[in-house]
Amino acid sequence: MMTASDLTQPTASHHLNILEDEGLLKDKRKEKWIFYSLANPKILSAISKILSMRLPSFRLRISLKIRWVR
Repeated sequence: MMTASDLTQPTASHHLNILEDEGLLKDKRKEKWIFYSLANPKILSAISKILSMRLPSFRLRISLKIRWVR
């Protein structure tokens, strides 16, 4: 994720924690890994609808798995 977003690990972690605190993400911890997922799958649908209204040719295709080592 850091390579794709050009963020440092602390910055990405900070932003993920904010999204989790706001209820947009949830995490699942397994050993030293943290797996983030959307708290509600309808979030992607809402984002897609908003963006398609602003950008008619926009089509949302996201496949993202985040593995975080702490």
